[in-house]
Amino acid sequence: MPYGRGKMLGEGLDPRMFLLDYSGFADAAKTQAEGISQLGQGIVSGASSIASGMMKGKEMTKAATLARKTASQQIDGMISLYGDTMPEIKPLLEQEKAMINDPSLSLLEQGQIASGLSERINNLINMQTSALNMQMSQEKLRQLRMQPMGGGSGMKTLGD
Repeated sequence: MPYGRGKMLGEGLDPRMFLLDYSGFADAAKTQAEGISQLGQGIVSGASSIASGMMKGKEMTKAATLARKTASQQIDGMISLYGDTMPEIKPLLEQEKAMINDPSLSLLEQGQIASGLSERINNLINMQTSALNMQMSQEKLRQLRMQPMGGGSGMKTLGD
């Protein structure tokens, strides 16, 4: 049936023109899905870093507590060892012990102070041990010099 100038209704229209292009919506959905996936990965990553930070915090707390305990024991040992022979050291050590137990400082600060104090006490003990070893070596050498040389009737020493 002719419709205006001899054409049928819809004859000049390409049916492909009526197909809807949903590629923009598909791309948007894909982009949104990627964004949500990255958000989820970020949340998981953040949660795992928080968890590892909490574990590190617990480890640091344990280390600080151990350092405080060790330093307190070292101070008590130093006081009992040197308190009578060196009375001037006792107030200094008690002051250091009060610092590592100061409630106005955080546990980590107390642990850092205790760790430094333990290191200084260990250095002092090592220096004293080295000094005692040196004195013992010098005494042995002196005794060796005083021993008579074999053979003659004279009292020759190694130093003669």
